Amino acid sequence: ALTEQLGILQQQQAEMAEKFQNWEAGREETGDGKISGGDGLQNSGNSGGQGTADAGNQGQEEPVAAHEVYLTFDDGPSIYTEEILDILDEYQVKATFFVVGKESDAAKEALRDIVARGHTLGMHSYSHKYSELYASEEAFEADFLKLQGYLEDVTGVKSKVYRFPGGSSNTVSRRSKGIMTYLTKAVEACGFSYFDWNVDSEDAGGVTSSNQVFKNVVNGVEQHKYSV
Repeated sequence: ALTEQLGILQQQQAEMAEKFQNWEAGREETGDGKISGGDGLQNSGNSGGQGTADAGNQGQEEPVAAHEVYLTFDDGPSIYTEEILDILDEYQVKATFFVVGKESDAAKEALRDIVARGHTLGMHSYSHKYSELYASEEAFEADFLKLQGYLEDVTGVKSKVYRFPGGSSNTVSRRSKGIMTYLTKAVEACGFSYFDWNVDSEDAGGVTSSNQVFKNVVNGVEQHKYSV
């Protein structure tokens, strides 16, 4: 059975590699990244719009939300993932976890738990090493396929959403002329979606105070109708 699974995975990776190659052959050097949000992310609560009446409020519409929020977590699984999952369960909130290639037993269990609890499993590169990931189109493709195959092997889920390390307009990748134009278009051409963000908790930049993280997020959400 294992040999069969490995054969299927290798075939899928070969097909994806072929799609990348086909796209490269016919690509156009125009266009740029897409804005944050949209299909593929888990909405973090009751979204705006008209809701349906429940058994206790027949004929009444749910209130229209002032803000629609897509809650995302990058760079995991981490030592906090299980605690985060418990908190999300407590408030009946779904989120999207953009993960990297961590292969410890604890990380694998957390990846399976993310899926089991109904959250979206997104890709955030296997290595998260900018100098390697954006060194060339081939390097990005290899990293992409490695992470997708690993996540499918561990969880059974073939992720279809991606977040570029540093975002689709990051400055590091500009050292390779035109690579992000290619990568953003290639990812979509191969049937995937990528997502940036428009609200930053800043916890990746040295902010460790939970109060400050809270303020950063709330202040950011207040500036947008739709927040990621």
